[in-house]
Amino acid sequence: FTDMYLPLLESSVLFKVALGNHDLVWNQLDKTLAFYGMPNRYYTFVNEPKTVTFIAIDTNNFDLVQQKWLDAELSQVKTPWCVVFG
Repeated sequence: FTDMYLPLLESSVLFKVALGNHDLVWNQLDKTLAFYGMPNRYYTFVNEPKTVTFIAIDTNNFDLVQQKWLDAELSQVKTPWCVVFG
């Protein structure tokens, strides 16, 4: 990741990611989240000028807890567009 995107990272391009099966070592979740600057395994953010809500899900372990969280997040979307990605 860092080698391929180094020029963009050095230019302060903002990256938002979702965990994939190649990103996660289960016994190092905190280190993985910190490396990618993620607040949690799944999270929501809104772009500026607040036209799109993005919802990142963790497809490694899409359990009932995450499903309920996603349902709640979707019910609160106030932007014209919403993108769920995993």
